[in-house]
Amino acid sequence: MAKSDDYLPSQAEVDHVLYCAKRVDFTGVRWGVKPPPSRPLLWLQLQVIPSDEDEIPIQGLSFLLQWKPDHESHTFPETSYPKINIVALYNKKRVFAVDTYPFDKHKNNYKIDRPDYQDSVFGPHYHVYYEEAGYYSEKIGFPIIDDIKPHDLVGYWDYFCKQLNVTYTGKLPIPLEDESGQIGLGL
Repeated sequence: MAKSDDYLPSQAEVDHVLYCAKRVDFTGVRWGVKPPPSRPLLWLQLQVIPSDEDEIPIQGLSFLLQWKPDHESHTFPETSYPKINIVALYNKKRVFAVDTYPFDKHKNNYKIDRPDYQDSVFGPHYHVYYEEAGYYSEKIGFPIIDDIKPHDLVGYWDYFCKQLNVTYTGKLPIPLEDESGQIGLGL
């Protein structure tokens, strides 16, 4: 039986779904608990299916947003460092992702000829699919140089949207915030 790591879509196919115009509608979208195999601490996730300009869902493409609250901010209460991952999946293969945690170190195991390539990236970074990298096709990371605060989910979502030509309607729900804008576990 083939594993999901075995599937390598063509670069042309991935580039088309990544960079074509897409729309997302947040009407009625809510955060839910990340299903097993979940991590031991609270992880929330939200999944949306983007549509093309004619409001037709783009086959095989989905966006997954994951968020885990900062459990260390009691040391520096004015700063929060939640874990935020925003992922574009194409036929269940990660083809683009934003990882925001400022203390993560990402090591690249395949060299890509780009001016922003680094052997390792410390802090917020994004991953983009490269068919030529084979097994490492989805594991190549590049630094995010935009000045986005570590806790700014909407800022990172906007970065993701800008990179992938996504417009959206409605408001991205904030984790643990109910419809009234109050903090709570609105799952």
